[in-house]
Amino acid sequence: MKSIKNSDVFKCPNGCEDFEHDFWSLVDAASSPELKEAALGGELNLIMCPCCGVYFHHDNNLIYFDSATKFLVFVFDEKERGSEKELKEKMRHDYEIIKNSLAKEVNLSGAPVCVFGLHELKNLIEQEEFFARESEVVAASSAEAGYKVAALNPSYARVRGYPFFVPVASEKTAKDLAASAGAVLDKGLNSGRLRKFAEDAQKPDFKPEFC
Repeated sequence: MKSIKNSDVFKCPNGCEDFEHDFWSLVDAASSPELKEAALGGELNLIMCPCCGVYFHHDNNLIYFDSATKFLVFVFDEKERGSEKELKEKMRHDYEIIKNSLAKEVNLSGAPVCVFGLHELKNLIEQEEFFARESEVVAASSAEAGYKVAALNPSYARVRGYPFFVPVASEKTAKDLAASAGAVLDKGLNSGRLRKFAEDAQKPDFKPEFC
């Protein structure tokens, strides 16, 4: 996917004359990393009145997508929170369209995520960044310990609180995965996500999903 920019007429909160301005309705973090930084910095869809210079956010509905981790977020206007049930139904419908058209090559899976307002998107991206950094540490520690590194399906890992990457000794069986994760943890790695993965891998119904 590619980021999509639109244009609309805006009303200044100070009552100045209406003016036209661009805004983003779809953000693809892979092709537009500067927009990801803008979201993290609170500058995404920040509008300035050309007359008085006041800044305000355009809290339009938008889609945020990061293909690297199959991270898809529907962002709804804070004012629409009262219609959450109806919006989630629409989101599920739109999600199927995106999976089968715009992002078909990414092979999206799992349930879509929705937030209300750009501040909630910012918090979610920050959580995702922390998640990704911990996953990279797990991958590096696993390789240093002499293990192969396998990539879990990002949606599967995200929902269950696992790292994106896990150590593998030989085969991707539950027994092998639990032992490999435990061995890396025993070498001193402090990762709550890998520990949870190691514990869950010992359960009889454990069925990991890999990329």
